[in-house]
Amino acid sequence: MSKTPHIPTPRKPSAGEAACPVNNTKTRETNSPLPLQRRRGDGGTAVKLSQAGSGVAFLPPRHLIKWGGGYGERWCLAEQTRTVRHFHIAKWSTVQSQAASLFSNLMAVGDGGEDDNSSFSGMSSATQKPAKRSSAITRSTSPKHSISLGLDFGTESVRALLVDLKGIERASAVVAFPHGQITRKLPGTGEDLPHNFALQHPLDWIDSAARAVRRALKSAKCAPESVIGIGVDFTSCTMLPALADGTPLCCTEKFAGEKFAWPKLWKHHGAKTQTDRINEVARLRKEPWLARYGGIIGLEWFFPKVLETLENSPRVYAATEVWLEAGDWFVWQLVGGPASQLPRSTCQAGYKGMWSRKDGFPSPAFFKALHPLLENVVGEKMPGHFLAPGEPAGGLRLAMAKRLGLQAGTPVSAAIIDAHAGVPGAGASEPGTLVMVMGTSSCHMLNSAANQRVPGVAGLVEDGILPGLFGYETGQAAVGDAFDWCRRTLGQRDFAALTAKASALPAGAQGVRCIDWMNGCRTPLMDGSLSGAFCGLTLNHGPEHLFRALLEGSACGLRWIVDQLQEHGVEVKRYVATGGLPHHNPLFLQICADMLGKPITIHPCKHGPALGAAILGALAAGSSVTGFKSVGAAIRSMAQPKSLKPQVVIPRRVETTNYDSVYADYRQLADALVALKSSSNSPRRKTK
Repeated sequence: MSKTPHIPTPRKPSAGEAACPVNNTKTRETNSPLPLQRRRGDGGTAVKLSQAGSGVAFLPPRHLIKWGGGYGERWCLAEQTRTVRHFHIAKWSTVQSQAASLFSNLMAVGDGGEDDNSSFSGMSSATQKPAKRSSAITRSTSPKHSISLGLDFGTESVRALLVDLKGIERASAVVAFPHGQITRKLPGTGEDLPHNFALQHPLDWIDSAARAVRRALKSAKCAPESVIGIGVDFTSCTMLPALADGTPLCCTEKFAGEKFAWPKLWKHHGAKTQTDRINEVARLRKEPWLARYGGIIGLEWFFPKVLETLENSPRVYAATEVWLEAGDWFVWQLVGGPASQLPRSTCQAGYKGMWSRKDGFPSPAFFKALHPLLENVVGEKMPGHFLAPGEPAGGLRLAMAKRLGLQAGTPVSAAIIDAHAGVPGAGASEPGTLVMVMGTSSCHMLNSAANQRVPGVAGLVEDGILPGLFGYETGQAAVGDAFDWCRRTLGQRDFAALTAKASALPAGAQGVRCIDWMNGCRTPLMDGSLSGAFCGLTLNHGPEHLFRALLEGSACGLRWIVDQLQEHGVEVKRYVATGGLPHHNPLFLQICADMLGKPITIHPCKHGPALGAAILGALAAGSSVTGFKSVGAAIRSMAQPKSLKPQVVIPRRVETTNYDSVYADYRQLADALVALKSSSNSPRRKTK
């Protein structure tokens, strides 16, 4: 019998029930027999227990039988037999440990009643040996009928987008993660989590993706064989510890109740002490890689979270055989193969993992300086090989093909960070285009042929966004969030009236100035402890003046980023805005265009990252299938607007001239605030 752990497909818990079947103490105990149905399945006869009003699942023999619905379900061992007529549910307390110690192919009922097949990449249920990497198949489907699938993993849900090679959307489906963000209590144990924790359930990713893909296929009336490629974008740095066969550590009996064994969501902020130490040691050692990140690494990155686990739960760190990004883990599940061949994305590793194609990860000596047990973390716990987004990671393996309702062997691209997928999704294939993904915060990305060190950039990665180019990442920590904070603080019910009054004001908000660091400064200062400020206020100013000053302050921050890039040899030729904010706040986009003195194109696509992922899926399929001879050709074909003409915001000459003085004031005020922070942190002499 397999010794690797089995975890049931997660479903939304009912009120009062625990969120982990393995540790669920609310289950009833019964010795009553239940009727059985037999069904042929992989490896022999699978057994189905049915009960009125209950959910059911098909499983191979010698594994588990599930009965009951939701998280009131029970899991029991089934004998391998083709003549089973009765099965008595064992006492739960005797089955609980057995349920956690099995890890088999789960034949779960998917949307529309189709059988899904779920197993982790490292194990084959028939042989219990590492599964071979699936080879990508050669399609006979003509480009005219070819569809690419983009999977866009966000914080709360996953979107499956089906788009043809002309960029026409065929269908889209969104499925929420059953557990959402795990920020309050640990599933199963009910342990209260620290306020700065943010975790996720790894099986939510597979379960929700499978449902989203099946729904999209059904909506599009699309045959599985017409899908020629799969692209995946994922939040980052969302990361997890796993075993060498791909099993998430939190899905084992031993570590299911250990919070440090669970995947840490990108917004997990429990590693502040570790982040400070990494930056301190890197500066003292004058580590050359630190310059790629503007002289500082971030709280939400990969190695701070690894070090946090080592220092707070050494046994979890010791048991971890593979540390990896969630996007890489999901792609690994799709294509299979041993851990030594797992496909790691240059995007995630480069922007969040301190890696470069030229130098790799930081040296063992650096990691040893952080913690003696961290010295060989890369060599011992980070196997795999690196691929750029758009490069094929392998073909979809049979188990996951059944799970998703797709054809085995379908090419799968290496993963990409969700925001970075917005670059190809916005139609930006040529170097020099600054893609501004604007939402609650803003991530500004640019591909360039130039490899230049730019102070304050959040990352510079070769092949980080698209193959063959250097990808620069910059950003602003609070944009839409800051606008909404301002509205609420000013007591305004909505943006309509506030925006109308702010629009009537001249450039410069009649003397009111604002520094937009309401959540720190990301680029170019990379200092999350900085705070914002308003100045120039008088009794004659009203809410609209503060709101307009904040919009102008955010636009000044954008101009500072552009100046920083261009002053250090990185040319910016074109500006494209995407995300939710450009479609909902035209005043802000006009102020940005006026501040830059450049036109800004607003891309009409509402699902930019998902479209970008689909483009990468098409690239993974290869030119012989798609007809695309280059990355640029794929982006131009699939991301250029077809029915809607993109809106172009034209700068106004007079306002551009007026904003020169506003921008000069902004830079002076920023310098003053930095100096004020420095002086306030310095020791002061006591006065008598």
